[in-house]
Amino acid sequence: MNKLSKYVVFSDLFTDPTDNSEKVIVYSTRTNEMSVLTRDEFRFVKGNTLHAISSCLTDKLAESKVLVPEDENELEIVIRENLEAIKHDQTLFISIQPTASCQLGCDYCAQKHTAKKLDQELEEKIVDRIINKLIKGGYKSLELAWFGAEPLTALSSIRRISNKIFDFIDENSISYNSRIVTNGINLTNKIAKELFSELRIEYAEITLDGIAEYHNKRRMYKKGEGTFDIILNNIEAVVNDPFCCLKISIRCNVDKRNKDAVIPLLDLLALKGLDKKVDNFYVAPIRSWGNDVSSIVADMESFGNWEIEWFAELKRRGMKFTLLPKRKKILCMAVRKGAELFDSYGDIYNCSEVSYIPQYEEVIDGQKVNKYSIGHINKGMKMENEIMIKDFYSKIFDGNYNCNNCEMLPTCGGSCPKSWLEGEIPCPPAKFNIKNRLLLSYFLNKEVLHIQNEKSGGCQG
Repeated sequence: MNKLSKYVVFSDLFTDPTDNSEKVIVYSTRTNEMSVLTRDEFRFVKGNTLHAISSCLTDKLAESKVLVPEDENELEIVIRENLEAIKHDQTLFISIQPTASCQLGCDYCAQKHTAKKLDQELEEKIVDRIINKLIKGGYKSLELAWFGAEPLTALSSIRRISNKIFDFIDENSISYNSRIVTNGINLTNKIAKELFSELRIEYAEITLDGIAEYHNKRRMYKKGEGTFDIILNNIEAVVNDPFCCLKISIRCNVDKRNKDAVIPLLDLLALKGLDKKVDNFYVAPIRSWGNDVSSIVADMESFGNWEIEWFAELKRRGMKFTLLPKRKKILCMAVRKGAELFDSYGDIYNCSEVSYIPQYEEVIDGQKVNKYSIGHINKGMKMENEIMIKDFYSKIFDGNYNCNNCEMLPTCGGSCPKSWLEGEIPCPPAKFNIKNRLLLSYFLNKEVLHIQNEKSGGCQG
């Protein structure tokens, strides 16, 4: 006997204008498969009156895990699948913050910036630790993310560390991919070419918080001057150079103050011919980063409503975007096997959202120590801190967090272990706009099929 899965989402009932019939979309967050039901089929499935639907539909819904065996413990299965994916992951993820320096004074950033950079002794020890992890863990690949503060203010460290790592991975046939998160100030075309051709960095993510009018009030130099023009000029130079292969992603951080800045930014990118040349564009909600941003943060329901409008704009412009959330078995570095972040002081973390943040500092034996640090490259590890967020899935299974009763768990993975630990609810916008995402996806797919049929002369036979 089957039952309705706890990991499904239904759209609202809608009328399909192509055949004037009432329909409901059902989406399995376990398999990411979407099915369309008639009004009566929806009523029978939702009410678990499964004997009233056809065997063909029953088989289809069982295959997509909309229907599951009656005795199946789905939470246990989802978490077990996540843990199995983590266990068998053959990629070592490492993030390095080569400096605590940043030229910007973004008003929502919680980091404390200083001139501290990795010294060469720390660089050597970090490289040795990475190589030791690759050997002991038997990893087949290495994924290295350069993060900040602003990593390009320590380009010499990136060069030295990268080249030492290359010597080992090339000799041992370990595959490699690397990306950088940068404010874009120092990303000249010359440096972009070096990142790709010599330092094997394939991807750069740059933030623009709208057009200059909005961006310059939020992401300014520390003395207050605007940064929009120099960043946009650098992006233009990189993506317009046919000999520069570094891929550029643009992120737009949004809160209540700049929600109206997204579409004007898309207009500007289109005007400059950049909309089809950047590899990706996405919008992210501002969240607490250890600091109090409650006065500007948008509630996720409002953000979810805005997001649907932005999706429609991206579609209209022919830009790439991900509409339906996908299954996420490996959430983030906090739960990944062996994953670590190294900052410029030599502190080690298993989360990318905690270093350089004064609010997380505690005084222990007369010294300031970040409470999320899991160790130091010179002083050893603190296992109790590592477990603090690494056993996230156990806490979900035990009911510590509301994730255990949420139909979106397979796709968001719990969103953010650190936020739950701090008593915040980090549910993503998709939780609040998934019904509208389903409708948008349905009608966009119908549109694509219509165009394809027109090009092929319609259905044959």
